[in-house]
Amino acid sequence: MNKLVIAILFAVVTISVFSCGYKTSPRPAVARIPAEIRIINADVFPDEIVLKWAVPSSNTDGSSLTDLSGFKVYRGSRDLDEDCVDCRDKRELFANIDFQAPSNATIRDNEVIFQDRDVSPGKIYSYDVTAYNLRGRESPIGNALEVFFDAPPPAPTNLTAKPEEGHIRLQWKIPEEEKIDRYQILRGTEKDVSKMKEIGSASRREPWFVDKDVTKNTKYFYVVRSVKSARGTILKSVPSVESEAVAPSLYWGAPENVNVAMTREGVRVYWNPVKIENEDTFYNVYRSESGEVFQKVNPEPLKTPWLLDTKAIKGRVYRYAVTAFAKNRPGEESARTASEALRYNF
Repeated sequence: MNKLVIAILFAVVTISVFSCGYKTSPRPAVARIPAEIRIINADVFPDEIVLKWAVPSSNTDGSSLTDLSGFKVYRGSRDLDEDCVDCRDKRELFANIDFQAPSNATIRDNEVIFQDRDVSPGKIYSYDVTAYNLRGRESPIGNALEVFFDAPPPAPTNLTAKPEEGHIRLQWKIPEEEKIDRYQILRGTEKDVSKMKEIGSASRREPWFVDKDVTKNTKYFYVVRSVKSARGTILKSVPSVESEAVAPSLYWGAPENVNVAMTREGVRVYWNPVKIENEDTFYNVYRSESGEVFQKVNPEPLKTPWLLDTKAIKGRVYRYAVTAFAKNRPGEESARTASEALRYNF
């Protein structure tokens, strides 16, 4: 090979090597961290505070979060009457939640549920939650959530669930607590309260609820909680004692035109017959004296659409109510239909 060829080859190699390098200095890689966590809400019960937040799906730069490793819960606390200027600086790591194997939390439907049971009334608890990736890089800290953990309201008592025409009626006794805002109604097909779902609410002075979304022949379990608000925090009572009922397989209406008449033998109560398809109809009659609670009068179910109350006492005021039900289904009474009040003067 002559010297000219060698020179040309050397020049080509030199140009190729130097032309493949960076024309400018390389930019440093940006560290990706999970996006900020926003706590959805906090449910406050007598013995715990339940925090809920959504599982983040992106990083702070907008890219998809594919290496989520876990969550950190920071908590601080102070007395209800204590002012705190630098509360965030006093928060400490309270819990570490493994995203893949959460032994101290529940993760379902892209939501994290964390229960703080180390609580006591008369405190303000503040929480921050962060997410971190496989490299341990944490998300920014967002706005803290403050929970005013005041004394919870008392639970409702004497809950009853009763099948009626096409629905189940709930009734309970109002607690003496005056600060109750409303009642929360929960329902499930098991007794386990943690598996029950909220199906509605009732106002503070209306201790009843009608569950119209029922399936025939299905057994339901119900509990009711009292709910009140304290400085923006929603406080819930322990659940009431559960009550159960089976949605009726047959639907029928309540008796109509319940009337009363005085006789020398007592008060005669009568009403329009109720027809139940392919079933014999029976009735129960209830009596209220001077506005007191209704009590059943007949010891055995009635086949006829009338009753003679021979125990009425002269001078007293009575009111009667009647229910209908199918044979062998005494637990599936219809709604009650009441009469006008009557003063018995015989």
